Amino acid sequence: MQLSSLLGALLTTSALSATLPQPDINIHISIAEGNGYNGMETVMNQKHRVHTTGVQDINSPSEFKDILKSEKVVIVEFTAVWCGPCHFIGPQFSTEHPNNKFFKVDIDEQSDIAEEQGIRALPAFKAYKNGDVVGELVGANPSGLKSMIGKAIAKD
Repeated sequence: MQLSSLLGALLTTSALSATLPQPDINIHISIAEGNGYNGMETVMNQKHRVHTTGVQDINSPSEFKDILKSEKVVIVEFTAVWCGPCHFIGPQFSTEHPNNKFFKVDIDEQSDIAEEQGIRALPAFKAYKNGDVVGELVGANPSGLKSMIGKAIAKD
């Protein structure tokens, strides 16, 4: 389980709350290799939720459209801060597939993108290549996500 998932689980399943630093201050959490974490680094601040390095936030519809033009498969997770299951699953496979890009869209911040993509439940994942959807999954299903990513990447 990734550090972001562990932090999400802790905050979601307990009465704990986290006070994040000011927007221009980052907290870097690094974990040495071993125990399945592979030297992961996580950045936390007010502007960006906790996420694993290698997964990028999409901040505008124009950025989303540019990303979809990729000739390589890109994986997009549609998520929200309030979505409990979203804290437990995500593009955990970005380190396993370094030739592909992994992104997140917060549906509350980018509601136009979510509506255009027909997102009705969370978490939702879509794989795109050359602007076309080449795979999709709805729900917190790690084995289903792994399978969807594998099939989409096989189309590269």
